[in-house]
Amino acid sequence: MEKIELGRYAAAVFKAENAEARPVIYIHTAAEECAEIFAASAKAATLVCVSGIDWNSDMSPWPAPRAFKGGEDFAGGAGEYLRQLENDIIPAVEAKLGFIPAKRGIAGYSLGGLFALWSIYNTELFNLAASASGSLWFDGWIEYIHANAPKIQPERVYISVGDREKNARDLRMRMVEDNSRLTAQLLAAKFELNEGNHFKDAPLRMVWAIDYISGA
Repeated sequence: MEKIELGRYAAAVFKAENAEARPVIYIHTAAEECAEIFAASAKAATLVCVSGIDWNSDMSPWPAPRAFKGGEDFAGGAGEYLRQLENDIIPAVEAKLGFIPAKRGIAGYSLGGLFALWSIYNTELFNLAASASGSLWFDGWIEYIHANAPKIQPERVYISVGDREKNARDLRMRMVEDNSRLTAQLLAAKFELNEGNHFKDAPLRMVWAIDYISGA
């Protein structure tokens, strides 16, 4: 693992063998969790895991009410963060890698999955995308994808959700399975229904997502 300091953010890089010929996939998670994901994966892609994220701001595409009692409202700062990712984080990481990848992907879990899919509607940087148990219940998401199109059609998209996530107490979150299926249809994505609730096998769900979009 190589760690790169990027102001308030940091990137942990887990390099695949023959890395220049393989995808580079950006994930928003802690280095420790990323190490677990990379170790369990087919290692068919280099993983770049960005930490230091303000989840309720950086990963939310527009302002929305909080999801949990006592939590914070969503600030809708994804646009500003995506500009930092495009202009600062990715150039710094790939300068350190020493090459521009032939394929670049973005993947995430929960709000990170929502951000990954929203990103392909707002930048041409990514031709691979994956959302594992993504927060696709987010207010306005379905309306947004009906009204917009990806900047480029990704080569591979993967979307999963747990089969018990629709049983959430929150009425919005109960829409997550239906919204995930619909999103998968619109993006011609591979869709998987995993066993369990939102918190079951989170690292393993990310492994499945990454291995699929990297062509393992």
